Amino acid sequence: MNRDDLQAWLDRYVAAWRTYDRAAVEALFTPDAVYRWRPYGAHRILRGRDAIGARWMEEPDESRSDGQG
Repeated sequence: MNRDDLQAWLDRYVAAWRTYDRAAVEALFTPDAVYRWRPYGAHRILRGRDAIGARWMEEPDESRSDGQG
């Protein structure tokens, strides 16, 4: 992965975060991805793109900058 690849992934991440499009969220991750959004606690670890996508849909982030949150 080079700098351009990373920037493209980050741009897709932000777009998914703003729209809460589950397919866009899941497309960011591999089928066996491990996602941790806080540094501590086993309950905060998700495994697999389906689990990650489902969790993102459960609690939209109120701080989104698009006026939807």
